Amino acid sequence: MSLTKVSYSMIQGADVNALDYGAVPGGSAAVNTPALQAAINYAATNGLILRIPAGTYLINANLTLPSKVGNSSFYVNIQGEGFETIIQASGSVTKIFEFGTTAAENLNFASISNLKLVGGQYGIYSPFLVHSSFSNLWIDSATEVGFYFGSSLYGYCNYFENLNIMYCKVGMSANGSANENHFDHCKFWLNQIGFAQAGGFGNVHTNCLFESNTSTGIILLGSAISLNGCYFEANATTGLTLTTPAITLHSDIVIDGGGANYPFITSMAYSSPSQGISIKACSVASTGTDVGGYSFVYAYSGKGVDISECVCASNSIPVLKTYQNSTYAGLSDINVSNNEAFASNIKFDNQTNGGQFASFDLKTILVKTTNQISYADTDLLNWGNGLGAFAGSWQRKGIVDANGLATPVFEIFYNNTADSGFKTFSINAANYPSNIGKLFAFSIDYKVQTVGVVVSIYATANPGGGFTPGTTSWATFTSYFLWPASGTVYFGVSKSTTVNSAYFANPILQEVGASYPNASALIKPQVTFRYTGVPTVGDWLLGDTIMNSAPALGQPAGWMCTVAGTPGTWKAMANLV
Repeated sequence: MSLTKVSYSMIQGADVNALDYGAVPGGSAAVNTPALQAAINYAATNGLILRIPAGTYLINANLTLPSKVGNSSFYVNIQGEGFETIIQASGSVTKIFEFGTTAAENLNFASISNLKLVGGQYGIYSPFLVHSSFSNLWIDSATEVGFYFGSSLYGYCNYFENLNIMYCKVGMSANGSANENHFDHCKFWLNQIGFAQAGGFGNVHTNCLFESNTSTGIILLGSAISLNGCYFEANATTGLTLTTPAITLHSDIVIDGGGANYPFITSMAYSSPSQGISIKACSVASTGTDVGGYSFVYAYSGKGVDISECVCASNSIPVLKTYQNSTYAGLSDINVSNNEAFASNIKFDNQTNGGQFASFDLKTILVKTTNQISYADTDLLNWGNGLGAFAGSWQRKGIVDANGLATPVFEIFYNNTADSGFKTFSINAANYPSNIGKLFAFSIDYKVQTVGVVVSIYATANPGGGFTPGTTSWATFTSYFLWPASGTVYFGVSKSTTVNSAYFANPILQEVGASYPNASALIKPQVTFRYTGVPTVGDWLLGDTIMNSAPALGQPAGWMCTVAGTPGTWKAMANLV
């Protein structure tokens, strides 16, 4: 009677063991490459789990999926025995696992876990990856990207846990429609770039580590991401050198520098600005200093960026640095709040005294540090004539929704002559010695009645020139300057054409890094108007009040607008007795 040796894999529905297909731990690439490929083909085609026992398996060709395995009717599950199961590239291997490379054969509901992948240009390469999970993977020494996934249509709803990616040019690269992915307790360290994302939204990193990545920890290009409870240490010691502008960044996180600037991921160019970035409760242990050009986050553009409740162990770097010019439009809707032990909050890399970035909207920034307030004289009624001959008619134009704020608006009236002077307020710089040398910003909203009206805005020694707004919508002018040790600091507005009107509202003057909400009570003041009678010009709203500037017995204490209009209907208050 003859006996037949029965392997475990011969049992119908049982897990597939790579050894049953000829794989040999410690064997040659010529033996292990076809054996592993055969095991993958059988397991994937039959929806079975492939188990690869402990040992080192050399391969000399990419491991791929059989044709049509990628659709959702198949199940791909590859499991090793922890980091003792090593698949090591040799020879001409470019991608150790090359799965899900076309839309027709996308990798769907796959699972790969408990393996160590060493070498190759890519550890895992899967542009068309969806609904899959990867856990307990060690990816080491990929010359391009350790784990590359995502494309224009795929890359969504995947889960990554306990990835350890190191000694790669880029640890992990998420691209295109890499949306709604979750990364939990992953470690990106000792790479040139830890994690790169171009496009995509809804990606969440929880308790991940980014350490000793020599160029930067994270690059985001046109992306949305959430970082919660992550740890950053000793990143960007070499830095990320850009070509336009010619600058080297030393930052844990870089937002929107422009894909063409990145020498390591030239394929990641993505034109859209990043929107919706949340960085919360992260810990930072920087080895650099502010003087050395280091920062936690470096952003060229972006909207809806929230950096809050983060802690820096060294107290040596700013939370956020930015660079603005005609190419990089800057930031808006920024919240930098409740962070601890950083050297400062926001810094401008290309700031010079009086440098102006009209695209930067100071009022969209929330930075909570100390209870600093606006230094601007926000009651425009108090502004006087200065810096030349102001010949215009300066009048209140009622309360208008100016750039999103219901606020008193003032008008330089249309029928005046061209002005060579300004409507201004001024400050004696010496009265604020604690401000000397600090970066300040003066911001004011403006609008013109018709395109062609030329307005000028003056901030300290650098007037905004005469510029012609391109639309009749509200816009914001912002100018930055260093607070001088002495002298008079002037701020003002003017209209240098003889036709139509210019409107101004919401003046803010404050240290960059001050809390905007703390200044908002002055930005939108409760103005008390004083006059000898009811107004005859201007737009007035229901409830507006004017107090009698020449009170006398038997005369009204003031007047109240009972019907809004120009100038509206007014009723006298009670007489003084």
